[in-house]
Parts: sequence; C-alpha cells; structure tokens
Amino acid sequence: MHTNLWLDTSFDFLGFSGNYGKDFIGLSFYTLKSGNFTKMTSIFDSSETFSITKSAVFASAAKKLSKNFAAGANLKFLDEKIYTSRSSGYGLDAGFEYIGKAKIGAKISNVISPKLNWNEGSEKLPLVSSLSGAYKINYKKIKNVEILMGAEKYGALPITFKAGIEYTPFPFLSLRMGKNLEFSFGWGIKYKAFSLNYAYLFHPLGNNQRLDLTYRWGGFEEGGMARYTRKIAKKRAENYWKKGLEFYRQQKYELALAEWDKALIWDPANTEIEQKSKEVSEKLDELVNKRLLEQHLTKAYTFYSQGKLPEALKEWQNVILLDPANLRAKQYIEKIKSKLSEKEQERVIAEMEAKKKAKIQALLESGNDLFHKMKYKEAVKKWKEILKYEKENPQAATKISMAEKMIEKTFSRYFNDGKAALDAKNYIDALKYFHYAMKLKTTPELTAFMEQTKTQINKTRKKVNKRKIERLYFQAADLYLNQKYGDSKKLLEEILSEDPANENALKLMEKVEATLELIK
Repeated sequence: MHTNLWLDTSFDFLGFSGNYGKDFIGLSFYTLKSGNFTKMTSIFDSSETFSITKSAVFASAAKKLSKNFAAGANLKFLDEKIYTSRSSGYGLDAGFEYIGKAKIGAKISNVISPKLNWNEGSEKLPLVSSLSGAYKINYKKIKNVEILMGAEKYGALPITFKAGIEYTPFPFLSLRMGKNLEFSFGWGIKYKAFSLNYAYLFHPLGNNQRLDLTYRWGGFEEGGMARYTRKIAKKRAENYWKKGLEFYRQQKYELALAEWDKALIWDPANTEIEQKSKEVSEKLDELVNKRLLEQHLTKAYTFYSQGKLPEALKEWQNVILLDPANLRAKQYIEKIKSKLSEKEQERVIAEMEAKKKAKIQALLESGNDLFHKMKYKEAVKKWKEILKYEKENPQAATKISMAEKMIEKTFSRYFNDGKAALDAKNYIDALKYFHYAMKLKTTPELTAFMEQTKTQINKTRKKVNKRKIERLYFQAADLYLNQKYGDSKKLLEEILSEDPANENALKLMEKVEATLELIK
C-alpha cells in the first residue's frame, strides 16, 4: 500500500501472510517518512533540511484455537532516524478474532512497549487498545451490505470511535464509505487473485488518497487464508487411509469404510484406497456375518457346557439363521431337543420364530421405504437379505421382481432421454441423464455414450481454470466433511456450471444430496 499524507509525509506498507501447517504466519514492512524539516540552532543558521523516517518490521503468527476463535501476536522491530540521530527497539502486540454470524476483533498494541533511547532521554510508546466488529446483512431486498464499527484508546487520549459501510453490488466491485476523525469514501475491484482498493480521505490538514494492491494465491476462506493444494489434500487422504487401516485391523469394517470414503473425497484418483474400499465393501456382509457367527458359536458352546440348554438352543438357532448349511449346529439342535421337554422346545422355537419374523418385517419395511424413494438397487439388496432367513418368502420374491423391472424401466427412460439430448446437442442434459442411468446399471453402450458426451462438452465449453476448479473442489470437500452441506453444494454447483463433466464434483454432489435428503 502507498498513501501520501500531509505536509510532505508518506506511508508505505508491504506484507505477506499464509499458512504454516494449520497455523498462520506473516511478515510485513512499514515506512513513515516526513521531509523538509529545517535544521536551525539560531536565526543565523543556513536553512539545511532533513527528514524523519520511522520504519518497522513485523513478524506475525496466529493460531485457530477453535472453529470460530483465533489468536495471534506481532513481534516487531522499530527503527527511527531524526537527522543524524538513530534509535531502535523491540515490542509485542496481541490480537484476538471471533468469526460467527458477526466478526469481532480485538487488538492490544505495545503489550511489550518498544523503548527508543535518544541523547536527550528515552521514549516509550503508549499502550493502544482497539475493538472492532463487522456484520453482513443479507435480508430480503437488503443484501451484500456490511456494517463495520470500532473504538480505539491511544495512551491517555480519549476513546475515538469509527464506523463504516461496504456495499458489494457485484462480486468484482465494492463501494465503501466511513467516518473515523473525518469522512472517507472509496471502492475496491477484484479480478481473479488480484484486488485493488482506493480511498479518498477528507482532513483539515488537506485531503489525501490511498491505494493498495493485494494478490492472493493458494485459496481463500472467509475469515482467513486457507490453502487448498493437492499436497495438503493428499496428506489429509493419507491420514484418513491410515485411520481406516487401524479400524480394519480391529475388524471395525464399517468405520474403516467411512474413513476410506473420506480419503477418496480428498484423493479421488487414489486406486489403492478405491480398490481396498471396494474389496471390503463387497465382503462386508460376509465379514460381519462371520463375526456374528463366531459370537453365536462361542455363546452356544459356553451355554451348552454350563448346562443352560434353552439358551444354547437359541444360539444354535442363530447360527442356522446365518449359516443354514452348518452341520454342527444341526447336530447340537437335535441333541438339545432330545434333552428338553416338549414344552421347553416349543417355547424356544416360538421365541426364535418371533425373532425371525420381526427381522423379516424390518427388512420388508426398509426395502419399501427405499423403493418409494426410487432407490431400487438398495431396495433389492434389503429384500434379498430376507431370503437368507426364509428361502421361499413369496412377498420378498414378488418385491424383488417388481424392483428389478423398475430398474430396467427407469434405466431405459434415462438412457433414451440421454440419447435424445445428445442428438439435440444438449450435452449437459445428456450427461445428467446418462449419469442417472449409470447409477442403476452399467453397460458397454452406456459407457460409450457417456464418453462421447464428455468429449463433446470438452470441445464446446470454454477453457476452464483447472487450479480454480481444484481449489473449489477441495473447499467443497472440507465443507462437506465439516457438515456444512448447503455451502458445499453451492461450491459444487459453481464447479459444475463451469465444468459439467467434472467426475470428482459429480461424485461429491451425490454424497451431499444424499445427506441433505437424509436430514430432510
């Protein structure tokens, strides 16, 4: 930033800030220079002129202490030169920030005050305390308006108040007006990673102008810099992968899959994670059944050895439900039945039958709910599970047949709608229909049409900014994993408006929409 102040005085600033891991660091340089002072010890002296220059170097660090709260500090070195005299000193500032619906910031300058030593004595800078806040209004017709207020106490001087307002009619333009000691107005323009800000300030000593230029790279999140780079994304994916492996070793398969799902969100192209996730997912029912089978077998043997025959019979019946061909279970059931009275047998069998019926009913209802939501494949999976408990269940068989017909019918409709859209050169709709069809089943013909559509989209669309798309995707992923599903969806819509064939965005959008539907 550069600004000309009054009476041959100028102020310049250059700064950098960014991430260091999860923390933030900054380095900045300040210079305040005032010239045309006249050196005189008597009225007969020659009019020699000199300047007063004050410079500072700030090393800054900040840490996000929670989702909404952050704290930071400046370690500063000050240097001041008056004619041939020079002095310097060190100091410390502290700051705090809260970002919620409103933003509130507090700063205490000179917590450790720099001490400047001169020939005539020493000078210590006063404590400066400031508090400020901002609130963005987005209500009905009043939108994109931010109100700002602040107060400052400089040493022993009275408290001063300031206020401002910013209106952003377009994403690239902001208009501003404010009052500190006097009025000021200005504007800001954004273009990609650049922003240029201008202000005109009224003052009794003379009006002046201020201009600053900012360049951002890496990514930007409201409330502070947040870099979303491929390197950071891969690191996050690696962490989720390792956590998933730990759950896998503990045979907590559902938890392992959940962690690997997060890993694939951050690193969608990772074939190792995808393969392992697919492998465990396909075997999940088998693995879970095996674990349950082991538990029931252990209990069955234990109860039998303790002479608790009714309890042992229940456990062996559970084994038969999970593994109908288990010969050992059948032998023990017959052995226990021969030792139980007819009345005890009937009671145990009735309990087991009631349990089986309750399980079948639950699966039927769960499948019905999925079917009504047009999730036919998931419904079929639920109804097929019934056949494990009851091979000849006519209700389940009828429902499976009905759902499979709906899968074929719905697939044909989406597939034909996609081909019609492709013929009409409406490539975005074609891709959407083919994508819906692929969720039901995959065929070589569908895959070929999908690739053809993507090729046409790539030919006709404008060249996309790959870095911007990647950054937006990582931000959407972060929002999704922090349960900000609505905000994640908005960013994904922005990606798909520029890059409709973006596979990563389409996959994540499916997850977001499914989660929002579940919440609804």
